Amino acid sequence: MTFKYRALTLGCFAAFGLAGAAHSVELAGGALEVYGNLYPQYQSTSVTGGTTSISSTATSMGKVTYAAQPDKTQITPVGSYVGFKGKKAFGETQVGFDIQGVVNIQKTAGAFLSEPRDAYVYISNKTLGKFTVGQMDTVYKSYGDRNRMLGVASSNFVSTSGILSDITWKKASGSGSSSFHTRTENQVSYETPVFNGVQGAISTTIDQDADQASSKTIGAKAIRWSNKEFYVSVQEENHNDFRLLSTALTNSKDTGKRLSLGYKKGPWNLATDFSTLQYTQSGLTGSAVNSYKTNTMQVTAEYAVNSNIRLAVNTVRGDAGSCSKADGSACLTTGLGGSAVNFGAMYSFDKNISVYALVGSASANENAFFASKAIASTNFGGTVKNMAVGIQAKF
Repeated sequence: MTFKYRALTLGCFAAFGLAGAAHSVELAGGALEVYGNLYPQYQSTSVTGGTTSISSTATSMGKVTYAAQPDKTQITPVGSYVGFKGKKAFGETQVGFDIQGVVNIQKTAGAFLSEPRDAYVYISNKTLGKFTVGQMDTVYKSYGDRNRMLGVASSNFVSTSGILSDITWKKASGSGSSSFHTRTENQVSYETPVFNGVQGAISTTIDQDADQASSKTIGAKAIRWSNKEFYVSVQEENHNDFRLLSTALTNSKDTGKRLSLGYKKGPWNLATDFSTLQYTQSGLTGSAVNSYKTNTMQVTAEYAVNSNIRLAVNTVRGDAGSCSKADGSACLTTGLGGSAVNFGAMYSFDKNISVYALVGSASANENAFFASKAIASTNFGGTVKNMAVGIQAKF
């Protein structure tokens, strides 16, 4: 059987739970593995409070009108995905790849694997480290926010990234993402070997459409230390020419800096992150806002009651922050920021199959709003409440 058809057959078997326990096969002298994390859930969302407009003098940031989405009940795949990865060793050097696709259960929305997640190749050496090229998380994302609730937080309302790594206002103009929780294409990364528990990494993207007026790129760097119980990491990510503050063809630089801490021992798994997010743009004139800065933080705790039951809670908040204008006049951030708290419980039949329940509430401050696919969209000062039950199948 050819490589293509053996891989396709294995992928189909794994998707329907028919592959062997290892879910891998040897092809061309290397290993090919099919894996996935499926967690469809029944979810109810309600949005309450707030107003559809704010006074333009209340804050210098963001829109002056916004409408919340209606309440809804849905069955959603959340961030479910299926992946294929392979590797082949040449002495101490290893070459491999990883490709993931989002599972789509909405028949009107496209293909079974509706969009790529990770899609990269790498070469690693025990002495020299690891080089990776393709689409993947930046090292800022992968080295921080380590405890993601019960393994079902990705793209879910219990994720803290929408507040920890993003802002609660959006300009009507602007050309790039405000989030520092980033998976991006056209990326090259390097990760050092581990020395006495210490490891560093750096990544950068290439703007294939860059011109003299703009070069939209992302660069990140991180370092971490860990042992069996403790985890410490510092990360920084820079977004160049994303122009969140204005569409004027001037240079901008947005920077996220974060300290991440973790502790895992016995039944406890604890993590916390402290972040500073800053958005700046040069060359603006008059009363244009040319800088905004805010601090965010999150705490996540999981407790294993026994081998089958886990309980979890997290809380996250973003401050109103501060801003400045090009002409030095007063810049207001009154009422920006927001917070969320989420609870979860999971019962695992074994290491692969679980059922879970989640409940959460996210509140935007009076001149802020959420505009998140995971959390849902609110009015200014609105509150989102989510409840869900789901089934997780990992392979």
